[in-house]
Amino acid sequence: MSSTYPFTAEQIEIQNLARDFARREILPFSHIYEKEDIVKSQLPEKICQSGLVNGRIPAKFGGLGLTLFDTGLIAKELAFACIGITSLVQASELAITILLIAGKEEQKEVYLAPLAKTGLAGIALPLNSRQGFDNNLIVSEESDSIILNGFCPLVLNASLSAWFIVGCSAGYFIVPRDSAGLTFSDNTRFLGCRAADIRKVDFNNVRLQPICKISMSASGHENISVEHSAIIAAGSIGLAQAAFDQAKNYAQQRKTFGVPIASHQAIAFLLANMNTDIEAASLMIYQPICSQVNGNYSAKLSKCAQSFALEMAGRVTIDSVQIFGGYGYTKDYPVEKLMRDARTYQSFYGTSCALKEELGQALLSIDI
Repeated sequence: MSSTYPFTAEQIEIQNLARDFARREILPFSHIYEKEDIVKSQLPEKICQSGLVNGRIPAKFGGLGLTLFDTGLIAKELAFACIGITSLVQASELAITILLIAGKEEQKEVYLAPLAKTGLAGIALPLNSRQGFDNNLIVSEESDSIILNGFCPLVLNASLSAWFIVGCSAGYFIVPRDSAGLTFSDNTRFLGCRAADIRKVDFNNVRLQPICKISMSASGHENISVEHSAIIAAGSIGLAQAAFDQAKNYAQQRKTFGVPIASHQAIAFLLANMNTDIEAASLMIYQPICSQVNGNYSAKLSKCAQSFALEMAGRVTIDSVQIFGGYGYTKDYPVEKLMRDARTYQSFYGTSCALKEELGQALLSIDI
């Protein structure tokens, strides 16, 4: 909590709810969810019933009408427990954001209202064309339908979602999961974030109704990017906080030469830098969120926050492993998993080079 940005009573209640759920339902079992297919567990259903997902759906569609700040609080607390499982919530929130900003009222009524009760939405990576994965889709439009052929290599919540959003050069489309012509691969097992539901989806003459096409303006795309950055950065902060807490606790317990290793200057400096990075990322994320509340979307502020938070999570998790020494590279301690999760999370939501390219273009007043 910051004196500059104090939490309201409602935000504290939301944070406590997310923290309690994460540490009761996720953290004790994260090592199990990493090995088993999350789809086969009861956790997705528990998440949907918890009220911690799809909270930004407006009240008129049956949702809670939570703010972007509230969503960030939830993402941070869940990511502390497991960033892979948090991706279930994040993917749904990222998809919902697109409809909230660019969707028509009819689209919101049809696709958001059912999610307010239960269920998840999904989204195909990448979130922009400069990242490493690309959706290979051929789109043809007829008078009464839109036909998709090709494939999307990475779709988050592919087999858990009621619908997912795919983006390609022809635009953005809402794809109901039960559409004829869709084929889902087995769950893709990455180095980290292994609890996520990520699958390749093949499209074979998939016919969509015209309502499934989302009209996206340049300003809408930028506003979506700002809100996506805040949600992604919040997950990075929660992941980094988990690594820092593990390293701090270990440093206070592990002894060399008769004293805790935390008393050695080298370890103390590492912990100090880790904590400073986490606090800096937390403050950076407040800027685009507070600007968004006032209706002022800043792509530069949001990309700065996203870029810094993602890189920060990588540094903090690596330093955490360093503090554990050789033990940090074994599966006996959770920091090994956190380091893998951080690297995989970076590859999903913005490599250093891709984000810095966008930042550079923004600073030079080039459209991004």
